Amino acid sequence: MGLRQRQKIERQSLILRVAQKRFSELGYDDTTIESIADEAGMSTVTVFNYFGSKVGLLFALVKESDARLIAKLRTLSNRGHADAIEAVAEFARIILDNATSYLTKRLWRRVLAASIIEKSSEFRPQYRELDLELKRQLEHLLIALQSSGKITPDAPTASLAETLFTLQNSRFVQYMSSDTIMDHEADILFRVDVNLVLGQFSV
Repeated sequence: MGLRQRQKIERQSLILRVAQKRFSELGYDDTTIESIADEAGMSTVTVFNYFGSKVGLLFALVKESDARLIAKLRTLSNRGHADAIEAVAEFARIILDNATSYLTKRLWRRVLAASIIEKSSEFRPQYRELDLELKRQLEHLLIALQSSGKITPDAPTASLAETLFTLQNSRFVQYMSSDTIMDHEADILFRVDVNLVLGQFSV
């Protein structure tokens, strides 16, 4: 990698760190591209050239968060799990912990809204690809649980992964949309879902 490319990556990383900080402290609406550029020691034009818009910056933060999430989930299937329901609950907990450690609930609401509204954005295919990868990781986990005898040999892992992921995604949106649901309550709600779907296949 050449010097110019390294400098570009470093500048983009700095802009994202500043954007994450300002979005978290001031909120999305009260943060401007100008203020991000100023704190990063760059011109507004540079920020626009790299990310296109404030929404583009937000989506870039989500993409960075997604990369960290997938890396964490890929290790989950290799661990020993005493219980299938606990293992799937941990899958959802990793997703939630990763999300809330990176962006606030209010920012996630903005992300969820923008993913619907921004029709021309590159974020939609990115979001769909993330969903597909998360489902793949969940299916890998279920196959590992099946191989270790934690769920029955006849368990339809692909269908279970699809159903459980849909439920997890629904609980994620519910949690992010509410100011009253706490982390432990979200965990309990999803465990009920998992038990209803996976209970009959648990050993």
